[in-house]
Amino acid sequence: YYMRYKIDGAQINDSPDGIASVSNLTTVGAYFGYVSPEINVSVHDPGSAIKTNVPYGYVASANTPGSTDETGLTIKNPSGQWYSSSGAKTPVVSIVITSITSNSVQGTFSGIIGATGSNDVSITDGEFVAIRF
Repeated sequence: YYMRYKIDGAQINDSPDGIASVSNLTTVGAYFGYVSPEINVSVHDPGSAIKTNVPYGYVASANTPGSTDETGLTIKNPSGQWYSSSGAKTPVVSIVITSITSNSVQGTFSGIIGATGSNDVSITDGEFVAIRF
């Protein structure tokens, strides 16, 4: 299991202990979330189950950024500052779930994320294979 991506061209290899969940809650719709100490990747589809090989773009949360009704990225950069889709001046996100099995979830992601008082950063070449719980 792994998570890797680039922040403004710098390669990041996240800890392999991240976990993924996929749920289909009737109250909020389908949700996919990957959570580790350094990154959160989330997809919310209010209309149906999470689809594979379909790009999901940024959707702001009606509640709290990073909650189950947001599609976006939240990443801690190497110096410890948190960046998110909701913090970007012009948020751009593409998350594609390429495979969902009973044991794992894998996919790709990219985007532009930001933090208050900082320039937006580019996330490229994001990919993961995560254990599913």
